[in-house]
Amino acid sequence: MNKVKTISIKEATRVYSVSRATIYRLIESGSINPTKVDPTKVKSKVFLAVKELDNLFLGQHAAWIK
Repeated sequence: MNKVKTISIKEATRVYSVSRATIYRLIESGSINPTKVDPTKVKSKVFLAVKELDNLFLGQHAAWIK
């Protein structure tokens, strides 16, 4: 099985049923640490760690799902 370690913001909004605004607020507050593909570009692709999102949104229940 191929486990995904990072997902895009768009995918995160679908998987965790939260808005893009919520994701960006969490990034601003430091709750989520994004990874940019090419930080030198103005409009670079941003990825989020699935493990970090699971811990944030699912908490203790994340262990039961996997």
